Amino acid sequence: MLKKLEGTVALFLILALLTSCSSIPVDSLIGREEPTSFPVLPDVTAASRPDRSPEAYTMQLEHASGKTVTIEDADAARLLLLAGVDLSQRTEDKGFVFAHKVTVYDGQHQALVTFDIADGGEPYGRDPDGQVFFLPQYCQSILEASLWPEYLSLWSESWQWNGDTDATGALEIRLPYYLNCFLAQTYGYADAYFSTYRLYEAKNGKHQVTLNMIAVRKACRIQENQFSTVFSDSIPLRLTLDQSVSGSWRLSSVRFADFSKGISKEAVRSVFSYELTKTIMDDLSDTRSMEESLNLQIRSYMLLHRLNDLVWEP
Repeated sequence: MLKKLEGTVALFLILALLTSCSSIPVDSLIGREEPTSFPVLPDVTAASRPDRSPEAYTMQLEHASGKTVTIEDADAARLLLLAGVDLSQRTEDKGFVFAHKVTVYDGQHQALVTFDIADGGEPYGRDPDGQVFFLPQYCQSILEASLWPEYLSLWSESWQWNGDTDATGALEIRLPYYLNCFLAQTYGYADAYFSTYRLYEAKNGKHQVTLNMIAVRKACRIQENQFSTVFSDSIPLRLTLDQSVSGSWRLSSVRFADFSKGISKEAVRSVFSYELTKTIMDDLSDTRSMEESLNLQIRSYMLLHRLNDLVWEP
C-alpha cells in the first residue's frame, strides 16, 4: 500500500512538473509516425566558397520571435557587409517587412553594424540609415539554415496548409525558396540560385506529409562580362513536413537522390516508389519545359538587378 501511495505521489509530482515547466515544447508530446527533426545538409566544399574573408567576422541573428543565434561564417558575414555598402546593390523599398536583425562582429567581437533582414523569403536587407539593398542569396541561405535547429525560418509567418496537394498555393510560394536554399547550402557560393519543381505524390500521415518531386536547379555567377551558369541539375527529392498543434507546418527533413555516379533507377528508388520509377526516369530525360521556366526566372532576375549588359546564354 505504501509503495502504491509513493507511486501515486511521484506521478502527481511529474504531472505538476510538466504543467509548470514552460520550456517543454508541447508539440513534442504528440505522437508522430517518425521523430521530428530538421533539415541537415552537407557542408559546402572549400572550392565553392566566396572569396575568403581576411577578418574573423561573426554574425548574430535575432529572429522575429526573439530567438538569437550566433553564426560563425566569416565569408557570409563579409558578403553581407559588402552588400550593405555597395551603392550598385541599393534598391527601392516596396513595403517589405523587415522582421529580423543581423549584427556583424569583428574578430574582437566588437559590433560593427546591425542590418534589418526582410521576412517572407524576400532577399532584401536594410542598413541603419534605412537604405534597402539586395541581400546576397548565399548569405540568406546561411542565415536560413542557422534557424533550422531551432525549428524556425526567415519566413516567420506560419505555413498554413490543409495537407491537400490539390491546393498547392502554399507549396508554390514556399518550395522554390527552400529549393534555392538547399542548392546554396549544398553547392556553395553563387551570385544567384534558381529552382522549379514538379510534384508527383504526397503521402499523408498523422501530423506529417511527405512530398516526392523532381527539382530542376541552376546556380549562376557574374564572371567578367558574363552571367554564367556554374551549376545545373535535375534531381528527385523527398521533403517531409511536420504539423504542429497550432495546425501550421514546418520543414523537417530533405533527401536527394544520389546521382554522384550518374542517373540510375536505384538512386531514384531511394526517393520514389517502384510504381513511379519508370515515369521519373522518362521525365528526367526531357526537362525542357522546366528549363524554360528557369530561363524566365533568370531573365527576370537580371532585369531586377540591372544586369542586362552582361552576356547570358540559356
